[in-house]
Amino acid sequence: MQELNASLIKAKATATEPEQLHDTPIAITVAGTFSQPTYTLDVAALLTEKNKAKIEQFVEKNQEKIDKIVDKIDKKLGPGVGDLLKGFLKKY
Repeated sequence: MQELNASLIKAKATATEPEQLHDTPIAITVAGTFSQPTYTLDVAALLTEKNKAKIEQFVEKNQEKIDKIVDKIDKKLGPGVGDLLKGFLKKY
């Protein structure tokens, strides 16, 4: 399975201007064989990329609350579980 990132063209290239692309990349997962490939749109990646700035802003604004929740998770489920959540949130 391979992932292909594409962008939609907003405006074609001219002699004086390069082509303009939309801001949101489109993630397409390609699987199967060469004779019978399958293509699926990675909607989760699309939504994540589109909302990345909003997610980062939310995490920064609520960092104190997130830290408290991570501490509670570590106390109830055991140390290290909260680190998984922190790692997930740092991706964004």
